[in-house]
Amino acid sequence: GKAVKAAINRMAPNEHGGQVVSLEDSLQLLEYARDFVLLPCACRKLVGHRDDMVCLNFGPIKDMQRRFMPEGPMEEITLEEAREMVLRSDERGHFHQVLYAKVPFPICICNCDARYCTSLKQRWANNVEAAIFKGHEVCAVDGELCRFCEDPVCLTRCSFGALHYDPGAGRVHVHAADCFGCGLCRTACPRGALSLAARDGVPAAAGMW
Repeated sequence: GKAVKAAINRMAPNEHGGQVVSLEDSLQLLEYARDFVLLPCACRKLVGHRDDMVCLNFGPIKDMQRRFMPEGPMEEITLEEAREMVLRSDERGHFHQVLYAKVPFPICICNCDARYCTSLKQRWANNVEAAIFKGHEVCAVDGELCRFCEDPVCLTRCSFGALHYDPGAGRVHVHAADCFGCGLCRTACPRGALSLAARDGVPAAAGMW
């Protein structure tokens, strides 16, 4: 019911939450982090019974894992390996989400997609917006450069349903209000027609998190 959803939305940010970030922001965050470890993705384990090590954790997580789950799987990696992991995930079409818990700073970059992401499912299925917040940017389409490819990979890389083909204009159109600002569509465009613009500067998406 509405009351339960409202309560969950109030509680979620104080317990566990996240926000979609671009590839550039993900790589920048790694420069400030330390003690990188890979852990199995709980969402993939829950939904697909997979033990994919796609959750890139840092900060206090390594010591916490050793203390509370010493037998659990964990792989220590270097900063360079962390960068390569994020880049590979981006190439595969996995959007990046910064996660936080009961600490005042990020503890994880989760690299996932709509098939498995429990946070995204909670937002879409149960309207729990605080489960995953949109990023600070949205996709922008350059109408002069976009000519709609025969194989529009950009559409398939959007996990949020924000990109559509506009037959009248003969190019891709973005519904800014639906865009989470992951930026995955950009890397698939051979003409460089897609970019990211500040959310606050786009009236259709400003203030929509």
